[in-house]
Amino acid sequence: MVENTPEPQVLSVGAIDGSGPESYEWRMAMRPLAARIRHLREGVGSPLCVNVVYFIPGPTVQIDFEGVRTGRFSRAKRHLMVQAALPERPTLPYDEILRALMVASIDAAQAFAKRRKVADSLPELRDLVGRL
Repeated sequence: MVENTPEPQVLSVGAIDGSGPESYEWRMAMRPLAARIRHLREGVGSPLCVNVVYFIPGPTVQIDFEGVRTGRFSRAKRHLMVQAALPERPTLPYDEILRALMVASIDAAQAFAKRRKVADSLPELRDLVGRL
């Protein structure tokens, strides 16, 4: 039996929640960002689809990196996961941190795309993130 999996969206957001003291605030800050992305991505195409997964620190998730890093890649679907580490004790407003990590995620995705010869640049994703 062949399983039908939906095609990846050009840009999507997810989270790994470590159940820490800031988890609720991070999740609430992600909601409007994810909604805005769902609205802005309609009709947008890109040679690479990107899923940004925010890692929320806490006792159940130990984050061993800072900033962003590339993760799983499907060449068949041209879909890349970028992992973004959220700080345990934020010093800026949550939405500013989320947007800054989103921009850094697109930077990392573009470097990955160029290195792997998927695309030289990702202007559609840069434009979308610029409108957040």
